[in-house]
Amino acid sequence: MGVGYLLDVKASDSWLKLVRRFERILRDKLGDNLVRIIARSSPEDLVYESNVLVVVRRADLKALREVSRAALEAMERTGLEGISPMTVEEGDPAEEAFLSMERKKMNSDSWLKLVRRFERILRDKLGDNLVRIIARSSPEDLVYESNVLVVVRRADLKALREVSRAALEAMEQTGLEGISPMTVEEGELDELGQG
Repeated sequence: MGVGYLLDVKASDSWLKLVRRFERILRDKLGDNLVRIIARSSPEDLVYESNVLVVVRRADLKALREVSRAALEAMERTGLEGISPMTVEEGDPAEEAFLSMERKKMNSDSWLKLVRRFERILRDKLGDNLVRIIARSSPEDLVYESNVLVVVRRADLKALREVSRAALEAMEQTGLEGISPMTVEEGELDELGQG
């Protein structure tokens, strides 16, 4: 299995340590499903609000959960913070975008435009399954590494994929960066303190 990094030579030792631990845990959890990981130059070097791209053969619910668990485990074991992974299947256009895009700062009008486009795309994709979205005040205003909460009636694999696709489409259509969604079922809001 060939797992590769794209890391700036100026990357800090702590970031390298965290990414390497993440990769080792991913290898154990995903086995042959792991194709490669692409890590940005630092935790702050974000594309689609992620700094590590995990490329897998099958991006099913099990793989998505294992990637999230591996990120948490790597941060706990190293005592370091900052891994924000995105998981895609081989050949996904996000891989190319992740390799080449630079993050641009945006003003509040641009953020509002991006969020509104995201909401319209979500309504088309999710229909009655979409309850509401709750956006933070800016793309940098993150809670649990996310800046938009998507509340749905059923948070199944199909809904999770549609939310990810809607975020990518909104960013591609507007030419803006920054949507990092978290999807929850309506009843989970109380647990997150958002209810």
